[in-house]
Amino acid sequence: MKKQNKKGVSIIIGYVLLVSFAVVLGALIFSWMKGLNPGAGIHLECPEEVSIFIKNYNCSGDQLTLNLMNNGRFSIGGYFIRATTSSTQEIATLDISRNISIPETKLFPTGIKFGQISDPKNSLSIGKNETDKFDLTGNYPIYSVQITPIRWQEEDNQEHLVTCSEAKITEKIVCEVECFPRTCDTLGYDCGTWSDGCEGTITCGEYGGGCEVGVCNEVGQCVLITEPIPSWQSDGLILWLKLDGNSLDSSVYNWDTTEGGVSYTSGKIGQAATGFSEANKITVNSELDYASTDMTIAFWMYVYDYALPERQNPIGKAFGGDGTFTLESGGPINFYFGSSGENSYEYTSDATGNQVTNNVWEHWMVTRNRTSRTTQWYKNGEPSGLPFVYSSTVDPVHSTNALQIGDDYVNPLNGRIDEVMIWNKVLNSTEIPEVYNYNG
Repeated sequence: MKKQNKKGVSIIIGYVLLVSFAVVLGALIFSWMKGLNPGAGIHLECPEEVSIFIKNYNCSGDQLTLNLMNNGRFSIGGYFIRATTSSTQEIATLDISRNISIPETKLFPTGIKFGQISDPKNSLSIGKNETDKFDLTGNYPIYSVQITPIRWQEEDNQEHLVTCSEAKITEKIVCEVECFPRTCDTLGYDCGTWSDGCEGTITCGEYGGGCEVGVCNEVGQCVLITEPIPSWQSDGLILWLKLDGNSLDSSVYNWDTTEGGVSYTSGKIGQAATGFSEANKITVNSELDYASTDMTIAFWMYVYDYALPERQNPIGKAFGGDGTFTLESGGPINFYFGSSGENSYEYTSDATGNQVTNNVWEHWMVTRNRTSRTTQWYKNGEPSGLPFVYSSTVDPVHSTNALQIGDDYVNPLNGRIDEVMIWNKVLNSTEIPEVYNYNG
């Protein structure tokens, strides 16, 4: 006789017990969930013979009166009401139930009840009718209404509110509600085109909805558009000589300056300073310090002849201190600076990677980072040459010399200079082209 495989039988019995346990557990969970939500699993529908129709209606002023009749075979408890506000609107979306004349006795959270709230639930009996009135003040004209009956029905000894969607009716009506258009004065608007609260629009102001100056905002007011101040103007700018007919400093520091007999002519932006000599040059208060911090210096320059005279100083304070610019006879510009705080040794220099072009406006900028001990030249917003690394022995020292524009320790500039700017920081890659592209 063949020996029975008891292990296989045991596995089958185990699976049967596991499935039985899952079925019992699922039934218990369903019963528990149903206790928490009595409506779970219940899908009630109204009887097919539920029916309602609009026996007649009347529009008088701002009031809509509806006479509704139960022409079905079951009592009805109430209804939802929606309306259209345009002759082309297909779906009724305007809920006017809240406009019923006596909401405290008729209105409940999801619709309108027939009879009073205290009356039996399904109080509109077969063949009976009821009249309700709606206040439509301020609404658009009504072109149709949609009525959906509702009933209270019992299931498992519990009462549920059921929507009779299959008995929904839509009827076109003509109900021209008197609408009082709003005006620009009542809205308090000075500009723009707006809804008049009815079906039209109003245009405010004397400029066709626009503004003489500025733009019209979202509340109908003309406002000026102010561009945000770029960071190169608001952060670290310690000197700004616009040289637009004078030597005034436009930075927040407002440094004292002297004209020094220079003249002014057409510049890159507005006017520029020119006519420099040993006697005719602009000076700035000696307390101006661009040696003790990181630094950026920028300026526009128009050179008539960089070789005549030899070695010209467009800007200078001390070639052994804060720094001085020397236009060399071959065309490059050297930026000299050093640790003596004077026009003496010890100093170093960083030359531009490009030469100056005669009779052309060119923008020059140099940055100096004290932490990394590097300088970098820029011409017309682009790097000019490689970064220059200097020794700690020439860490710049502030000089008590006045800053001079147009001349310094060698010869005066043979040309014009405009928009001289100094920062106590290294401008970043966004700010550098912004300064170059600045046009006033």
